[in-house]
Amino acid sequence: MANTLRLLGLPGFLQNKLLSLIPQLQREIWIISWCGFLFHLGRGFTLVYTPLFLVDQVGLSATEVGVGISIAALSGVFGRFASAYLIDTPRWGSKKAFLLAAIIHIVACLALAFVNSFSTLVLANIFLGLALSFYWPTIKSIGTNYASPQKRAEAFSLNRLADNLGLIGGVFLAGKLVAFTSNYRLLFLLQGLCCAILFVVIFLLLSETNQEQESKPETITKSGQSWQQIFQDKGLLIWLGTNVFFTVYESQLHTTMPIYFSKFMSTGVASRGFLPETISLLFVVHTACNCLLQLPIGKLLNRLRRTYGLIISIVLWGTGFGLIWLAEFVPQYGIVWAVSALIMFSLALSTYVPSANSLMGDLAPESQRGLYFSLDSQCWAVGYLVGPSLGGWALDQSGEFAHNFWLFLGVTFVLGIATLLVVERIIYSHSHNGEHTLS
Repeated sequence: MANTLRLLGLPGFLQNKLLSLIPQLQREIWIISWCGFLFHLGRGFTLVYTPLFLVDQVGLSATEVGVGISIAALSGVFGRFASAYLIDTPRWGSKKAFLLAAIIHIVACLALAFVNSFSTLVLANIFLGLALSFYWPTIKSIGTNYASPQKRAEAFSLNRLADNLGLIGGVFLAGKLVAFTSNYRLLFLLQGLCCAILFVVIFLLLSETNQEQESKPETITKSGQSWQQIFQDKGLLIWLGTNVFFTVYESQLHTTMPIYFSKFMSTGVASRGFLPETISLLFVVHTACNCLLQLPIGKLLNRLRRTYGLIISIVLWGTGFGLIWLAEFVPQYGIVWAVSALIMFSLALSTYVPSANSLMGDLAPESQRGLYFSLDSQCWAVGYLVGPSLGGWALDQSGEFAHNFWLFLGVTFVLGIATLLVVERIIYSHSHNGEHTLS
């Protein structure tokens, strides 16, 4: 990076200033950040428009869309157990599991491009769930392996920044493509192309992270005791339950909220709902805020215990949902309420991701990180199993019910804080006893 700045002819003091802002992390962390950029560039093509496409062009109800999307979470439950075994098995390892995730994701994108009924949506989401069930535990395991505990929050913040840059690029390009072509199916094909490029990057540039375990046969025998160890770790079990709050929240952001903005959001005029281009722009602003906030917040979080960062995050989630609910009472400023809520969600996500991933990385033994991150990823399976179905059902009720749904979500943060305080007490007391070493 320093050589690049010198080639640009920048003055020495400016080079030093820019270098101080760039995280000093290993090459592999930058590679998986680039992988995350590609993955989320493809995801950005379809993130906002998938529910709109399925409702407006395929003709499915909001409930059918929610249930269909939830199928991905259900199939992912089984895939995550398989990915845990592959990641922690030296003969496979993280790289091969990563490649498998890319292949399955390409198949899922092709299937989604040709969805024409509820049954084909279910089939496509079975493949999508399997792909995601391999992708998330793998990339988190690799990031943990290469980042020291002191740099872990910053490393995961860099990964998240790359994810958000990919998302903002994908959402922006998708908005332009839909405006010019009205061809939603093309978006899924472009997502498949991003996955194909991702496969090449992984194959050529990423090295295996658990090769050092190949000469340690005891790691395989110890893995048989891992379930017993997990069920004895009360802090971990309560955290996994608490994490479902966050995953349900994010599932609403990406599935229920675009439909709500399109059909129900107050705009100050006789007709309700934002135009698709407006919705796309809103999520571009949301993701841009993530990009600006992620690295500074990641550095600040290195100074806090993980649980404190999570408490801040869940309060921000509750505040954001409350702002959407309040929009109904001041309809002429609907766009202001929407932007304010999405900024809150940006702050919440920027705080949640490094804190949650770092906490799981701290808790996971080195030889069992695949299993631990698989269980962490199961929280997303549960969140996306419950969240889209619940949100889709709420939108198919009366308008008043749909509005009050956001108030219901907002007040649940109180229960989330209560469980996080329990996690804090258990894990912090364990760290004094030598069972965990946490920041």
